[in-house]
Amino acid sequence: MLMQPPRDEIRKVWDERAQAHKEDSRASMPDRFLIDLEIRKLCRRIPHGDAILDIGCANGYTDLKIASRRKVTITGFDNSAAMISEALKALAIAPLSQEVKGRIVFETGDLLSPEIVKKYQPQKFDKAVTKRVLINIPTWEGQQQAIENIYHILPQGKVYIMMESTLQGYEKISRMRERFGIERTKVRWHNKYLDEDRLVPFLKGMFDIEQAVNFSSTYYAGSRVIQPLLLKPFGKEPSYDFILNRLFARLPSLGDCGIQKMFVLRKKRM
Repeated sequence: MLMQPPRDEIRKVWDERAQAHKEDSRASMPDRFLIDLEIRKLCRRIPHGDAILDIGCANGYTDLKIASRRKVTITGFDNSAAMISEALKALAIAPLSQEVKGRIVFETGDLLSPEIVKKYQPQKFDKAVTKRVLINIPTWEGQQQAIENIYHILPQGKVYIMMESTLQGYEKISRMRERFGIERTKVRWHNKYLDEDRLVPFLKGMFDIEQAVNFSSTYYAGSRVIQPLLLKPFGKEPSYDFILNRLFARLPSLGDCGIQKMFVLRKKRM
């Protein structure tokens, strides 16, 4: 049996990333174009006036971008105190009005805490969001508990936007790379990608799945397959900052080979 990494060790990864990258988007992940793509997709589903709970908000980069484009209230929490420290610093210096800043809260919290539902349920959020958060919970049982907690936090009829990496997406882009003689990308030791075959039936017990969007498919094909093929003749290694990645992130998403997928889930009315 494979040993699962302790959650304390996973939290240290994010503490270190916060200290290394401060308010930069790379604190959350090194691929800035993919983060920008996430933000654009989120903003399309967030109208003015929404109250948002950003679970695993990291250093607040995404929330500050959303707040600059939508008149919303945002509560972000993360179990990395270092990330929240950087989020608060970023909020203090953000080029936003004091009125907008007053609608943003960052605080430390653990989605798997027994008290998390009691803490956030009374605030009656319109939307809950996770972005690459569940994949940092090392067991399927823990991931299920996290989803159940989100379900209990949300009022009936409200929406959970799940932007997470899936095992099926990883396998499809890996097979595409292998067809062109490119090695598979390595899955980081602290990540456990979601298996859609058991995720979807589990979700259907609590949510209506309004959409399942392969929003990152074109981007992954471009940045993880086309880029290395273009650079190979020149003996250069692929880079997250490759100039064409910006273009790939702007193109319509086609196919289903993106590792990240967005599930738009509405809490069922009982």
